[in-house]
Amino acid sequence: MIRITVHGEPIPQGSKTAGKMKNGMPYVRDANARALKAWRKNVHGECVAAMRNAGIATLDGSIVVHAKYFFSHTQKSKEGMVKITAPDLDKLNRSTGDALESSLLIVNDARIVGWPATPAKFYSDTPRAEIVVGTLDEFFDKISGGGGSDVRR
Repeated sequence: MIRITVHGEPIPQGSKTAGKMKNGMPYVRDANARALKAWRKNVHGECVAAMRNAGIATLDGSIVVHAKYFFSHTQKSKEGMVKITAPDLDKLNRSTGDALESSLLIVNDARIVGWPATPAKFYSDTPRAEIVVGTLDEFFDKISGGGGSDVRR
């Protein structure tokens, strides 16, 4: 299992915008392409550093990702308060999964079989994402006290 903290405001992926290029050809891109690229680059860098420090290679098999996202305060929010407004949790998980794959921490984000975190969006003085990635067996071992999962892949 590997733990990663990515500092900065978490950025979702999923909303698209369409338009036409100067030559008239249509395009579709992420509505927040610049911010998303920077966020995924940060996630990528933290993954690579964590892999190197832990001495692990790319994870394969049934993967579980536990992610908590922390956002800057609003005028009415307090430290630790659950965030019930945008961005959508599934869009945050989508950007995280793609970044985990591009960093080669996991073989393919399609191998993610679970995102166990409820609640997962909070307000904080320190915007960040706290991400734990491991195999399904590692998560079952942790919650069962080492008894294994007996889950077939």
